Amino acid sequence: MSRRPSGRHAALVARVELRRSWRNLTDTRRGLLMLTAGGIVLPLYGLGLGAGAFFFGGALVDGSFSLARPIVGAALAGLTGLVFAVTVQRAIKHTGEPDAPDGLLTTAPYRDVLAGLLLAEFVRIGATGFFPVTGIVVGFGLGTGSVLAGTVLLALLFALAVAGLLAGYALGLVAKYVAGRSEFVSRHRAGIGLVLSVGVPVAYISLNAVPAVQYAAFRAAAATPFAWYADVTFLAVPEMAARPLPVVGGVASLFVGIPVIVVAVDVLAERVWYLDRVQPDHAFDPRATTLSDRLLAGRVPRQTRVVAQKSWRRARRSPFTVQFAIFPFFLLVLQVQVALIERTVPSSLPLLAALASGTAGGAAFSLNPLGGEGDVLPATLTSTVSGAQFVAGLALAGGLPAAGLAVALAVPLGVAAGLDVSAIAAAAGAGIVVAVGAPAVAAGVGVVFPRFETTTVRSHAVVVPSTWAFVGYILLLGVAVLPVLVTQHPVLASLVRPSVPYGDGGLAALGLVGTAVLLAFFGGVSGGYAARTVGTYRLD
Repeated sequence: MSRRPSGRHAALVARVELRRSWRNLTDTRRGLLMLTAGGIVLPLYGLGLGAGAFFFGGALVDGSFSLARPIVGAALAGLTGLVFAVTVQRAIKHTGEPDAPDGLLTTAPYRDVLAGLLLAEFVRIGATGFFPVTGIVVGFGLGTGSVLAGTVLLALLFALAVAGLLAGYALGLVAKYVAGRSEFVSRHRAGIGLVLSVGVPVAYISLNAVPAVQYAAFRAAAATPFAWYADVTFLAVPEMAARPLPVVGGVASLFVGIPVIVVAVDVLAERVWYLDRVQPDHAFDPRATTLSDRLLAGRVPRQTRVVAQKSWRRARRSPFTVQFAIFPFFLLVLQVQVALIERTVPSSLPLLAALASGTAGGAAFSLNPLGGEGDVLPATLTSTVSGAQFVAGLALAGGLPAAGLAVALAVPLGVAAGLDVSAIAAAAGAGIVVAVGAPAVAAGVGVVFPRFETTTVRSHAVVVPSTWAFVGYILLLGVAVLPVLVTQHPVLASLVRPSVPYGDGGLAALGLVGTAVLLAFFGGVSGGYAARTVGTYRLD
């Protein structure tokens, strides 16, 4: 028989969750940095929003704002959508299931646990939005000259935040249920994660940078029930006539919608937390041949090929272990934003995309050769695979797909940017050269700065390279790719072109040769050191 959750149990679960979140922030440098940045930025953000709300409220009282309803409706939709999006992401990654569910769900009813998780999540979001919401409410109340108007707005924002959080958590649970029941999704988590990792930032940039997308989103928000909530906001604003029907519709939608979503979350949580998950068949068949076998057999030594195949299988089954490698692509955000705004591909984007591909490939498997093996490190060290073969296998695992990705990005982007064939070939060639040389550079840095400790990524304990390994890798690679940047980047190339007695093609060729020589030197020294270290490494 169903029962209401226990407030005492829910409060206890929420307290433990919040304490755990606080420890995650205060026990690491990254967490302390985020906490400090939030303590500085959020109050300033609240002041800015408060000033905007003050002037907006004054304009409403003066009757000088003809688009008040659609603007308020779009703003409320944006704030609710932000809570919704953050909650969806967190539900999929972290909060969609309790920690240690086997113990927790056998000692407490799941409704108590669910209520505690939701309460903790609301406190987290409330703490993050305290200063911005306070600024908006106080500014709006002062601007309209009505304390009641600010109070109504606060109550509305609270209700919309609850609705957004519950709806986001429900969608996150749906995603986890699909991932747990669909063998296709379970098998292709890496590809789906890559599409989402790239698609979400592109959608966010489009929404914030492209006027056409912003206008479409504005019109869509104005056509939803969020336009009703604008009239709810105007209930206590002097000189503003709130329309009765939208007010009734807005209030009724919250009173009806929130309980419905609560029931949906309750049902979904029970389904997901007690789910019998599909188990994709990962059985090893020694007679089966894969695409990599057909491509590499007879061309690459067997030991090297096995190391590369092991790395690819591990990344496919647990993409979180290599997700850090997509970081170089986030450096292209500004270029992508320019392309979306101006509807023209920058001439530097093909080269930068190719270099980002090579950089990512170098880091993916080679930046932590020893720590990346995790619990199987003893088996790796005692196998018949030599240090050189092991490092070469990691380099092959990262370099081969990175080279293909560099060409796949450079060619269509170069065509879209209007580059000639020689410039496109030079950009693709730069990506291939970096993809071949970068893994060896990363391997040497990775054995100098190894990391064996696990960290939590999307509720999975994984080992990621150390910060010093990242820094050293980027510095060495930055020096190596400098000739390519100087000779192929449009701005830099225009500075050196007058002093070089060659055409654009010859200048680009010089840059490729210079980068290849530097990578051969850095990679030879670094990769050789990594091979010797792995070959002679002994566990304490």
